[in-house]
Amino acid sequence: MSFNITRLTKVIGQTVYNTLLPDTCALCEQTLGDHQQDHLCPYCRLALPYNLNPCNACGMPLGQTNTQLCGPCISKPLAHQTIVPLLHQKEAAYLLHRFKFQKSIREGQVLTQAMLRMISATYTNNQPFPQCLIPTPTSWQQRLLRGFDHAQILASMLAKATNTPVKANLLKRKYGQPQRHKTRAQRLKLANSTYTLRRPTHQIPYEHIALIDDVLTTGTTARHLVRLLQKAGISRVDLWCATRAT
Repeated sequence: MSFNITRLTKVIGQTVYNTLLPDTCALCEQTLGDHQQDHLCPYCRLALPYNLNPCNACGMPLGQTNTQLCGPCISKPLAHQTIVPLLHQKEAAYLLHRFKFQKSIREGQVLTQAMLRMISATYTNNQPFPQCLIPTPTSWQQRLLRGFDHAQILASMLAKATNTPVKANLLKRKYGQPQRHKTRAQRLKLANSTYTLRRPTHQIPYEHIALIDDVLTTGTTARHLVRLLQKAGISRVDLWCATRAT
């Protein structure tokens, strides 16, 4: 039997790391026995507000029903397939706020792992997987002010886990007031000129992509971007978000 010194070194290094710098739960801060990819203890993982029966097209919770689409999406689906594992409530809203506004990558990893579990359950052998991931764009002014592009970071973590490329240079957004400062009515009137394509349509070589964002609220931005990409020749646009506002 050959002796694998490299593997032994990694095991020893990980053991020392876990002993000196133990992982803690991102919610209750309880020390975890082993480093968990989602940085949660079993109790807090179960306590997350999961979106248990969402509409396949917009992620809105459907409640106790056997249907796969909500009423509006039967005639005007938001996207071909929407992945949104958590409701924007309590623990999930707390995690997203820390990730987005306190630049906490650990909380972003918690949200990413929740998304990956739903992605794995959704894209089976009969469900084609997106060819690339496109983060919802932020204006360069906003990135400069915030120093953090949450959608692009989410997309990068998802891309690494799914071995899917990220294309962050296909879309751009004009500078404007963040949507969290807008009312629902103002969001619904979002100007079509806010988002545009960076490249000519003939330079986009994809037929199936997934748009990445942190939270899905009214769906106005997502609907506009889906239409924009479809006009550019992309036949299938899926939507992946961490949380769903209701």
